[in-house]
Amino acid sequence: MRDPAQALTAQFFAWESRGRGWQLWSDPVVLEPPFVPFFRVAPPSMGHANDNRRPSLVSAIADRLRGRASAPIISPEAEFEQRYLALYDREPDTDALVKPDEPVEFQVVLPTGFKSSKDIAQEFLLVLGYCRHPIAFEIIGLPDSIVLQIVCRDKDDEQVVQQLRTFYPEIVLERADRFLLDRWLGGNLNEDDEDERDRLVMEFGLCNEFMLPLRVAKNFDVDPLAAVIGALENLRRGEIGVFQVLLQPVHHPWAESVVRSVTDYDGKPFFADAPELVSQAKQKVSSPLFAGLVRLAAKSERHGRAMDIARNMGSGLAQLANPMANEFIPLSNDDYDDDWHERDLVCRQTHRSGMILSTDELLTLVHMPGPFVRSEKLKRLSKKTKAAPGIALGNKFALGENFHNGKAETVSLSPVQRVRHMHVIGASGTGKSTFLLNLIMQDIERGEGVAVLDPHGDLIDQVLARLPEKRFDDVVLVDPSDSDFPVGFNILQAHSELEKNLLASDLVGVFKRLATSWGDQMTSVLGNAVLAFLESNEGGTLADLRRFLVDQDFRKRFVKTVQDPEVAYYWQKEFPLLSGKPQAPILTRLDTFLRPKLIRYMVSQKENRLDFGGIMNQGRIFLAKLSQGAIGEENAYLLGSLIVSKFHQLALCRQEQRASDRRPFYLYIDEFPYFVTPSMASILSGVRKYQLGLVLAHQEMRQLGKDSEIGSAILANPFARVCFRLGDQDAAKLASGFSFFDAKDLQNLGTGEAIARIERAEYDFNLRIDPLPEIDTECAEAQMEEITSVSRRKFATPRSEVEAHLNQARGEDGQVDARPARRASRKPDDEDEPPAPTPVEPTPPPSPTSSSGMATPTEKKSRAKAKPKPGELPALGKGGREHKYLQQLVKQLAEGMGWRATIEKEIAGGSIDVALEKGQCTVACEISITSTADYEMGNIEKCFRAGFGHVVVIAADPKQLSKVEDMARDRIDKAVLSKIRFVTPDSLFSVIEGLEAEAAGHEGTVRGYRVKVRFHPVSEEEKAVRKQAISKVITTGMRRLKKKD
Repeated sequence: MRDPAQALTAQFFAWESRGRGWQLWSDPVVLEPPFVPFFRVAPPSMGHANDNRRPSLVSAIADRLRGRASAPIISPEAEFEQRYLALYDREPDTDALVKPDEPVEFQVVLPTGFKSSKDIAQEFLLVLGYCRHPIAFEIIGLPDSIVLQIVCRDKDDEQVVQQLRTFYPEIVLERADRFLLDRWLGGNLNEDDEDERDRLVMEFGLCNEFMLPLRVAKNFDVDPLAAVIGALENLRRGEIGVFQVLLQPVHHPWAESVVRSVTDYDGKPFFADAPELVSQAKQKVSSPLFAGLVRLAAKSERHGRAMDIARNMGSGLAQLANPMANEFIPLSNDDYDDDWHERDLVCRQTHRSGMILSTDELLTLVHMPGPFVRSEKLKRLSKKTKAAPGIALGNKFALGENFHNGKAETVSLSPVQRVRHMHVIGASGTGKSTFLLNLIMQDIERGEGVAVLDPHGDLIDQVLARLPEKRFDDVVLVDPSDSDFPVGFNILQAHSELEKNLLASDLVGVFKRLATSWGDQMTSVLGNAVLAFLESNEGGTLADLRRFLVDQDFRKRFVKTVQDPEVAYYWQKEFPLLSGKPQAPILTRLDTFLRPKLIRYMVSQKENRLDFGGIMNQGRIFLAKLSQGAIGEENAYLLGSLIVSKFHQLALCRQEQRASDRRPFYLYIDEFPYFVTPSMASILSGVRKYQLGLVLAHQEMRQLGKDSEIGSAILANPFARVCFRLGDQDAAKLASGFSFFDAKDLQNLGTGEAIARIERAEYDFNLRIDPLPEIDTECAEAQMEEITSVSRRKFATPRSEVEAHLNQARGEDGQVDARPARRASRKPDDEDEPPAPTPVEPTPPPSPTSSSGMATPTEKKSRAKAKPKPGELPALGKGGREHKYLQQLVKQLAEGMGWRATIEKEIAGGSIDVALEKGQCTVACEISITSTADYEMGNIEKCFRAGFGHVVVIAADPKQLSKVEDMARDRIDKAVLSKIRFVTPDSLFSVIEGLEAEAAGHEGTVRGYRVKVRFHPVSEEEKAVRKQAISKVITTGMRRLKKKD
C-alpha cells in the first residue's frame, strides 16, 4: 500500500504532466491539453472522502425496488486507484479541429527602425484570444531572405488583419498562401515529394512542472528572437529553417487548479520541502494562460546539416531557461510518424498536446522583432506606404498602382479632376518620362486630344513608336530639326481682342526672360510692334517684325495699314521721341531666334498651317519636338513658350462655345520651366472651365526661381501632385504638402516610385509606375517614318517652296540679303553653301565646237557669262549642305564623262535633284539624306512620270539606302524595278558607265552641241583606281563638312 503523501504527490504529477506539452496522440488534436479540474483525492487511510460503509441486505433490496442495482463492492484502495487513473483516461477534444489545408498566410514586413513595444505586443496577443482557431507565428529562413509570418484560418483572417493594422499600423501585410508548403514540400501536400534532401521536424516541451515559470523578458531591448534569426542568416542554397509557435488562449480554468494543486486545504504550501512553488505558480497564472507549441524544422542536403540548423535555432530557446524553475527541452520523435510530422508543420496542426504558458512567457517568443535584431536578410520595409483615398479609385484614367498592406489598388482620376491640372516633379532618371508616357498613351488610345512639348525629343519618339494605327492621321508633328519640311507657324496671328492682348503680353514676356537687361521702354516698343502687326490688315511674320524695327521706310509704309489709331499714333508720334535705339536689344533677341534656318523657315511663313483651334476642338495629337540639341536652348524656349501661349489663347476663345461643346484637351509639358509664359499662372488658375488640362513636369523647384508668381501658382493650384525622388531642399520644401510622408520619404524613393497627393494634404499616398513593354526597334522606326511622312504632307511645306517664297518677297521689296558672312563662331545654319567638291579627273568630254571648229561670239559670250568668278562656287541646288555637295559631285562626275547634267531640273510636280542626258538615254538622280523611304517612293514615281528612262537613288548612308531599296522591291513591279539603281556615291561612276553603254551609238547634245556618242569600255584595273579616287574625294569632302559643323 502506498504512503498517503506519496499517493497525493503522484496524483499531483499525474495531473500537471499534461501541461508540459509532452503527450502524443494518434490523431491531430486541439492545442489545449485535455482538462480535468484538480481536486486532491485523499486515500482511504487518511479518513477523507470514504466512510468504509458496505451496502446491507435491506438496502440492497430497496435499491433493487428503486430500479437501481447495487454497486459492486470495491475496496477503498481500489476506488482511489480508479479515480486516480481517470486523469489519464480522458482523450483530447477533436470537435474543434479544422481541415488541414486551410491556413491563410500573411507575411509581415516591418519598417526600418521599427520599435517593438511589450505592452502593445501583449494587448495584441490577448485580442487574438477571440479567434476561433489557433494562430501560428513563424520565422522562415531561406538562403536569400528571412520572412516573418502570421498564419490563421479562413474564418479568422479578417479579425487577425484588422488587429494587426490596429496595433501595428506602420507594418505592411502581404498575403502569401502556400509559401511554406511550396518551399518545404514543393507545393504538393498529397503526393510523395521527390526532393531527396533531409528534413527534420521537432518540438520542445517544458522540462519541469508546467506551473513553474520560464525566464521572461522585461522588455525587448535585448530581443530574445535575435538568436533565432541569427541562426537563419547563413543558410545555403536549397536549405530552409523554420521557427514556428502555435498558440491559442485556454478555454478552461487552469489557473484555479494550478493554485489548488500546490496549496493545502488551508492555503499553505502543499510541498513542505518546496514552499517557493506557491509563489512561482501564482506568478505563472498572474497573466492569462495560453496553450502553446514550439516547433523547429530544417531541411538540407545532409541529416547532420539539418540537425545543425535546428540546434542553432534551439539555442535561442536557452535564453528562456530559469535555473530555479523551468526551461525548454526537445521532445522525442520516436512515436511521431515523419510524414504526419511534416504535414502538421505545413498545415499548422499537431498530434501533440500543447503546453500551458503564461502571456509573459509567450511574449518572449511571439512578438515583432525590434531594431536590435540586425539582419540583412530579414525582410523590412524601407519606405512607408499609405492607402490611396476613395476619390482616386474607380475612375478611368490610371496613374499607377498603390500598394499598402499587401493590397494593390489602381489609382485613377476622372475627367473633371484632370482639367484641374497635375504637377510632376523629380530628379532625372527617377521615372517621370515613363509616367508621362503612360498617361499620354492612355489619352491617345482613348481618342482624347493631347499636345506634348518635349525639349529633348526622346519622349515624342516613344509616343510615335507606340501610336495606334487608327490615330496616324490625327498627328501634327512639329520638328524644327526637319529642315527639308518646315511647318509654317506664324506667331503673329490672332482672331479676337483677347488673343491679341494675350499674345502681345506673352511675346514681350518670353523675350524679356532671355534678355540680360530689360526696361519699360523695350516693353513698350515690342508690345506696340506686335500690336501693329496684329492690327494690320496685311499682317506679317516675325521676320517682318524684325524688318519693321530696322527699316524706317518699311515701317512708315506698314503703319498706314494699322487699323488701331492708338497703335498707329505710337509709331508715328511717340516712337521718334525715344532716345537712343530702344529696339536694339529686341533685335538682338530676334536675330538669335531667326538666325538658324530651322527656325526662320518655320516662323517666316505667312500662311499658318497649324490650326490650333482645330487641333483642340477636333481632338488631334500635337507633338512638338523642341530638341535643345538641334535648335539651341534659347530657341527651344522661345518656340515652346509661344506654342503654350497659343494654346492658352485658343482655350480662352472657348468661352464662346457652350460648356457641353468644349472637348477636353490635355497639354503635357516636360521640363515646363523652359516654356514658362507670363500667362502660365492664369492658365493654372483659370482655364479649368474651358476643359484644358495641364500636366507640368520638371526636375526641381529651383528652376522656377526666376518667376515667383509661377512658383506659387504651381504649389497652390494643381489638383494632383506626383513627386518622384527629390533632392534635399525640394524634399524639405514639399514635405509640408503631405500629411503622412516626410522629407526623408521623398528622398528615398526608387526608380518608378512616387509619393502623390490628390486635392489636399490628407489625401496622400504612395504610387508605383510600371514601364510600358518594349517594342521592336525596326518596327518602331518604320512606324515613325510613316507617321512623319503623313504629317509632312498635311502640315509641312517643302523647303524649296519656302525659300522661293522668301526670295520672291525680298525681290518684290527690293531687298538684298547682304549681311556679311560671320567668320568666327559660325553655326552650321549660318552657312548657306557647302564647300565645292574636289573635281574628279575622268576621261574628258568632247569639246563642243561650231562647224568651223571655232566658237561663235554668241557662244563665247554665253560661256563667259556662265563662268564663275575666281573663288566663287557654281550655283548649287536645294536642300542641306550635304545634299548640295552630292549634287555637285554627281554633276561634275557626269559631265566629265560626257553627260549633260542639270541640277534641280523642273518637271511637272516638282524637280529632280540631278538630271542626266546622253543621246537617247535619260537618267534622273535622286539624293536621299534624311528623307523617309516613303518620300523617296514618291520621287521615283515622279521621275518615271516625267519620262526618264532610268532612276538612280543615291545615299551616303547604306542603311538609308537599304530602306529605300526594300520598300521599292515591295511596291514596284519587276519590269520598272530593273530601271532603278540604288548606289552609294563611290559606286556612282560604275553605274553611269553602265548606263553610258546603253547610250552608245546615239546622237545627242552636250551643253547645247550635237555630238556622236561613243562608248569606250574601261578596264577593271582602271575602274578600281577611279572608284578609289572618287571614294577619297567623297571622304575628304564629307570630313570638311563635318569639321565646319
